[in-house]
Amino acid sequence: MEQRYAELDKKYENSDVPKPESWGGYQLKPELFEFWCGGKGRMHDRVVFKKQTSEQSNEYVNVGDDGWSYEFIAP
Repeated sequence: MEQRYAELDKKYENSDVPKPESWGGYQLKPELFEFWCGGKGRMHDRVVFKKQTSEQSNEYVNVGDDGWSYEFIAP
């Protein structure tokens, strides 16, 4: 299987891999993700990642990569 993968990886190195005509799908363009880790007494660690816009700016928003910002929020 690894050998076949290497062959196909080389074959399609600089091009798109063709898909069957019957395949469809959706293109997702997320603008916000929220992650949290449960804490004792419902005191969760929460962080929100957002696509940054020009009007977003405050001392609590951190600038990330590729137009994303992240902010830690309260439970």
